[in-house]
Amino acid sequence: MEEDYIVNTRDNYQGRHGRFTQWSEDRSNSQPAAKCRQLLLHYIQQSIVKTGMLCGDTTVRILDAGCGPGRDVAAFNGENITIPDQPATTLDVECMGFDCCQGFVDTCKSKGLNVVMADFISFFNNNNKKYHGVFSLASLFHLPSCELVKVLGLFHQHLHPNGVLLTTIPEGVRDSEGGDGRWVLHLPVEQHKKLVENAGFTILHTQHVNIYNGCWFLIVAQKCAKEAS
Repeated sequence: MEEDYIVNTRDNYQGRHGRFTQWSEDRSNSQPAAKCRQLLLHYIQQSIVKTGMLCGDTTVRILDAGCGPGRDVAAFNGENITIPDQPATTLDVECMGFDCCQGFVDTCKSKGLNVVMADFISFFNNNNKKYHGVFSLASLFHLPSCELVKVLGLFHQHLHPNGVLLTTIPEGVRDSEGGDGRWVLHLPVEQHKKLVENAGFTILHTQHVNIYNGCWFLIVAQKCAKEAS
């Protein structure tokens, strides 16, 4: 049985998925999202150079967790990463995603994207795939804090050794259902950082990002080598 917070959040987006899709492409949202994607790609490249994370793989695999209408999945699939070997090596990027809103998933599939309908917990059930990067932009804040702990653990489990995670959560103190039915989580910066570290990650980069009419605290983190498995 689905949790109420999932059902209510999904129903909210299902009722306005078309409007949200258009809004996601507005420059005020698409430009900061592009910068976030480049941050993740940069740190994945650094991890490959420093740790040999790919272990012979020729494709960089990224999971967009809570991908909405697929703007970032599509953009990642058009990217590549250059490794400055002698000679330089260019690696293709392959991105898949999931979202709990059927309208968003249908939009993604109409674009030919590899996206499935699932929530943060159900996606990982019976899923043994591992990724070099996990991108979760403006989506984890729909989780109660107790569920966030579980999901960060699942991200860790499904990342390759030295894989890279990008998260954003609004700064503040809130963990409750909003007036529109969606669950809303805001965290103090130090608590956000501690949760990521306790899940087995080393924080590489932090900053604030303005997107979707809000200010979000962004963390880029790497699966700890000593925890890697």
